[in-house]
Amino acid sequence: MLDYIFHSLTEYHPLMKYNFVSGDIFIVHGTDDDDIPVDYCFLYQRIFWQRSDGQCDKEVISDADHIFSSHQSQQQLFSLTCNWLDERSRRQENWSNWII
Repeated sequence: MLDYIFHSLTEYHPLMKYNFVSGDIFIVHGTDDDDIPVDYCFLYQRIFWQRSDGQCDKEVISDADHIFSSHQSQQQLFSLTCNWLDERSRRQENWSNWII
């Protein structure tokens, strides 16, 4: 069943829809992902930078697989995501009172 699900997803091309996504994006990818090569995260980031709205940040976790199955990679994923959300919140607060 899982093979069918993964095979059926190959017909979709998410990068063709990049301009429909607005706002900030955070990409986290593992170097040991056997399903999607880690090089794709660099491509995604480059494409998302082309949008007129929002930023795109990226982090790569060494030895993490597709689902961040090890405890260490999960902890890194959670920590990086929380830090990114905190930074994004601080950035918005710093600019919230500015009028141009």
